[in-house]
Amino acid sequence: MKKALLSLVLCLSLSANAVETSTDISIIADLFSAVALKPGIDVSYIETKFLHILDVPLVNKGTLRLDNDGSIIKQIDGLNERLIISETEARKVTDSGEMVFTYTDHPQAHLMNSIIRAIFLHDIVTLNKYFKFHLEQHHSIWHLKLVPVEATLQQFLHLIEINGYESRLEKIEILQGNGDKVILEYMDTVE
Repeated sequence: MKKALLSLVLCLSLSANAVETSTDISIIADLFSAVALKPGIDVSYIETKFLHILDVPLVNKGTLRLDNDGSIIKQIDGLNERLIISETEARKVTDSGEMVFTYTDHPQAHLMNSIIRAIFLHDIVTLNKYFKFHLEQHHSIWHLKLVPVEATLQQFLHLIEINGYESRLEKIEILQGNGDKVILEYMDTVE
């Protein structure tokens, strides 16, 4: 882990000017490895959703956690609501019960959840299958654009932008094809 972080910081600090690359997958892989969720560690976030059907954005806070089975658990503060994203389904758990969304019934949700999982679990193979990468670096600040190349994905996703500083993930912005936008800003990591 220290070697990957050192490699990442070295790669990021080599450039005094902004650099863009879409070819060096090893730098991208190191970057995702450094910012991936770790089992048992909560990451707090603020999520802002700009939906074209609403006049004001929806804002919520919560935590993300990688479960031992590889599921990502998104806990929303104040609502006693959890979203559990696994390889085969997404489950929404609330005080009033549980809703299960199987991916066979929702192929678009399956594709999007696969991408979210790939980002958080540093699955560079999946990301490389669906996106072209554009990495801009300036000293320790980095900005990664994921541009969809797969036709089905292009129908509902325009762009994913990921920003960070050194080995810290700071923000993920998802721009959807219909103009909606979701921004996840990362606050603290709690072990």
